[in-house]
Amino acid sequence: MVRTQPISKSGRRSGPSTNQGRWVPKTRSPRVDKAPLVEPDLRTGVEFLEALDEAKLDVRVALWVYPAEYEEWRLFLASPVFDEDISEQYGLVRNAFRTAGIPIEHQPSLMIRKMSDPFVKELRRTYLKWKHLEGERMGSRSFGGIWIEEGIIYRIR
Repeated sequence: MVRTQPISKSGRRSGPSTNQGRWVPKTRSPRVDKAPLVEPDLRTGVEFLEALDEAKLDVRVALWVYPAEYEEWRLFLASPVFDEDISEQYGLVRNAFRTAGIPIEHQPSLMIRKMSDPFVKELRRTYLKWKHLEGERMGSRSFGGIWIEEGIIYRIR
């Protein structure tokens, strides 16, 4: 590759797109928005929860969350059953879905935590006193050190 123009001695660009000697784009790129969680997804979440209830997994916390660290919607679950055998928790959930006839390609991405997890404890402390939580939307905030961009609650017990 051969340059046709010399690089300035300062190594900085100049002109209308600069700010105190630093290059600044003329226009900003559009913000990448997260995919919306639409009504069919909400109904599907209810079906997932029903499958877990049928499997007697005693799910006490269930919600869709959009955690900043993953940048995608995930079905968040917490249960005392998961406290007993943390290494098997995802397998228990996947088996419950399979038993309910939910194919693997239709199963959601998951976040599963123990009831003693700081996220779960703070979430329960915040919402346990509320009535009629199903369908309640959560705004951007942190629970137990996990930043949630958005959330939709199914159950908090």
